[in-house]
Amino acid sequence: MERILESRKAFDLSRYQKSEGFNRKALERDTAALVIESSGNIHSFFLAHLSNGLVVNPSLDKTRDVKDFYSDETPQTQKEKIAGLIIRQALVDEEPGTVLAWVSPPGGEFNYQEGRFEIGKVREILGVKVLQSYGIPLKDVTPEYCEKLFLMLEEFSDKPSQQIKAPEDLRDKISIFLPPQNSNWVNFLSSTFPELSVLFEKISHGEAHHLKMKALKDAREESKKVLNDAKVSKEDLLHRGARIENGMEERGWNLSRGGCGVLNRDLLSMQNKSLFGMVKIVRQEDEYGSLNFECPYCHRINTREPHKLLSNCKHCGENVKC
Repeated sequence: MERILESRKAFDLSRYQKSEGFNRKALERDTAALVIESSGNIHSFFLAHLSNGLVVNPSLDKTRDVKDFYSDETPQTQKEKIAGLIIRQALVDEEPGTVLAWVSPPGGEFNYQEGRFEIGKVREILGVKVLQSYGIPLKDVTPEYCEKLFLMLEEFSDKPSQQIKAPEDLRDKISIFLPPQNSNWVNFLSSTFPELSVLFEKISHGEAHHLKMKALKDAREESKKVLNDAKVSKEDLLHRGARIENGMEERGWNLSRGGCGVLNRDLLSMQNKSLFGMVKIVRQEDEYGSLNFECPYCHRINTREPHKLLSNCKHCGENVKC
């Protein structure tokens, strides 16, 4: 179980540890993305097709192609990798003005608690083709809604995806289309999906961009506090990751939604380890059962005291009657 949870970490500091130190820029970027998504907000990201043929995310690494960063450890991540590679190739091949969209339904292998709608427009800036995309959380939607959303976009595509027979078929599919009559793509989407119009307004008014700048600033400050060594142990990375997560919450970001994996502090809680030390509680169960349990509402891990029941989730406050 611990190995499975480790592979599902939302925020894994070992990814940023290099022999010469930490890749702080990538760490700050991913910390910002984590808190934006976990708070249920829109996350913006940027790809560029360079003259040397590379497609890069400048905030991650200007010298490595994005195809080097996709994970394919499980059947679902393999599908998501395929979608990412299709988006990469579409940026290379498609003309400016083209809109690229990917829809991820709730559920699946990792039991996602909400859907995800990533959409962006190909542009050309100073001779460089770029894709400015936005990750939009789809709260309280069904997998069937996600399938319907994708198929509506496909009505405007002259390269429709094939063999979509169920929502799970969306994970490796991309919709590629041009807004009708060269209309503003954000206005077009707002009119096509009025239930999402408030979210598209946040994009057109620049709110998503300003939120990302705030998240990056906060992530930079928190990472400075805990990353001062070139090399630390895996166990210590878990503690430092938890300290960054808690620090971001103290700055007003809400991580209770989770959604994209298990937090470091949840792993610590499950292992019964203190954030400030390595003392284990020997007894894992009592007369009421396990001391660790997952909240059915926010899906965060709670740890109760031995021989005592817990009425409300420590994270979201919902009644768990345990």
